Amino acid sequence: MIESKSRAIKRVLLLSVCISQADWTGSRYRGLADCVKTVYAANGIRGFFSGLSVVCIRAFPVNAITFLVYSHALDYLHDSRLLHLSLGSQ
Repeated sequence: MIESKSRAIKRVLLLSVCISQADWTGSRYRGLADCVKTVYAANGIRGFFSGLSVVCIRAFPVNAITFLVYSHALDYLHDSRLLHLSLGSQ
């Protein structure tokens, strides 16, 4: 079960790399396997991780702001009793 999930995750990650590498004016790959072979032949294993550092740097502030807004909204709903009234408890 875990092996099938890890295979599915690998396929999704490889597909996202191939989509990001694709030329949108016309497909230069014949499929996922061709894309993986081409990217590996051109850039090696580093080709699958290009741009990852920018995504990781971007993820921290985005997730921090999302958490901040969520926690403040939840506090506001609890303080104003809007949450309790909407759930039907008094």
